[in-house]
Amino acid sequence: MTFFVIAILIGFIFINYSANHIPKTGRSADARGEIIEAVITNRAKSADRSAVMRLVHNNRKFHVKMKPTEAHLWIKGDTVRIILSENGKNYRVLFGEYFRENEARIREYALSMLEKRVNVNFIAAKLSKYTKESFEAIKASKLESQRIFTFVTLMGILDIYTVVTGVAGAVFLFWCAKKTPSFGDLIVPLLIIVVLIWMLYNTNETCKGIIKKAESETKA
Repeated sequence: MTFFVIAILIGFIFINYSANHIPKTGRSADARGEIIEAVITNRAKSADRSAVMRLVHNNRKFHVKMKPTEAHLWIKGDTVRIILSENGKNYRVLFGEYFRENEARIREYALSMLEKRVNVNFIAAKLSKYTKESFEAIKASKLESQRIFTFVTLMGILDIYTVVTGVAGAVFLFWCAKKTPSFGDLIVPLLIIVVLIWMLYNTNETCKGIIKKAESETKA
């Protein structure tokens, strides 16, 4: 049992390191040669983790991994400038420049995602009290594109957390009714449920905070 727990811990550390490790590809400090424009070929899937932007120019593929604090929403099909090194092998993707220059367009794209993906009848909307009026408030607010993208991401996560917590709770109650476990047997399942509830609560509070900020800005 001890070996199993250690193996899980090591696996968790390795996965966490891999997810947050930022390679130097696309960040070459000696890139001072030709400047090209490459087309983004993938979509930004989530606002809460590292992201890899993939690009192509004349059939040559490029990519750059960004930290969660660096990554923003981007639009597939847009072009991003890339500086090549003198030998053409290494390169630097100017993703920060792209985000700054296209913030207004990206914000509109984020709003379209919000309108399409977050339904006022979903569980997350009910918990966070997100309504059609909330959407209009966010649209009229000064919230930046990444904040809106974060809200879309968290609302999806909130739906998942709610379902998982509900299923876990139902299974736990069914198990208790059938097996009548001892107190020692209850500790781990209860801890898991408590953690799920805590994650659900924090995610919901963050979503409610974003809605409240947007509504306060529009009322000012």
